[in-house]
Amino acid sequence: MDTESITVVLSKAGWVRSAKGHEIDPTSLSYRGDDSLQDFARGKSNQLAVFLDSNGKAYSIPSHSLPSARGMGEPITGRLSADSGVKFVSASIGVDDDRFLIMNTGGYGYIAEYKNMISNKEYDDVAFHRVVENFLVQAGDLEFGKKGNINYTYIGSGKSKYSLIKPEIDKAFDFKKGSVGFAKSKNGDMEDSEFFILLSDAPLFEGEYTPLGNVTHGFAALTKIKSGNKSEYVLRPDFINSLRMLPEISN
Repeated sequence: MDTESITVVLSKAGWVRSAKGHEIDPTSLSYRGDDSLQDFARGKSNQLAVFLDSNGKAYSIPSHSLPSARGMGEPITGRLSADSGVKFVSASIGVDDDRFLIMNTGGYGYIAEYKNMISNKEYDDVAFHRVVENFLVQAGDLEFGKKGNINYTYIGSGKSKYSLIKPEIDKAFDFKKGSVGFAKSKNGDMEDSEFFILLSDAPLFEGEYTPLGNVTHGFAALTKIKSGNKSEYVLRPDFINSLRMLPEISN
């Protein structure tokens, strides 16, 4: 595929399209009804376009896959699984080390690097290596849990390329059915890349583990993940097909 300069255009109603070149004036395009320009970004067709919603979540789409600006485009919600009622507020294209200041209307914000705003594939094809039936499923061993290179002797003890981190305890967080948290490493005091999802309430986890959030859709699929016959550690486990980590800020 040839690489070319493009301008990605996002409308206030959440319609998205892509125009060839950087010379186009997005305000001069036609829009549906009372719709108008929300934001635009200039880059290359081989880059990912990142869209930020009103809850502070970032989503990435291959820019070459966007519809042509010769038409009205299409609703961005048809491409993404966004929360109900959110609006898309910005578009950006960059390179890994580019930094963006992201703020909400309350004045809170953070600086995000472009490489952390786009989808990465660290967890793709990683095993659900530990399943405690009716209690939790655990995955995230990036060293010994990859499909095609799984090591049943050491799985669950692997390390990622990232540094170990100290738990960030939130005593107000309720670890309940569907809660997601970081699993502790073998030394018991630090965390790495492994995470668990609870299949039932676990009040004893409160104040002990770093919470990541809660499952909002598709919980039934978790109950179908393969478990071991006599052990928590699963022989020939199920694997994560695709997992994307997206930054978020609170309103």
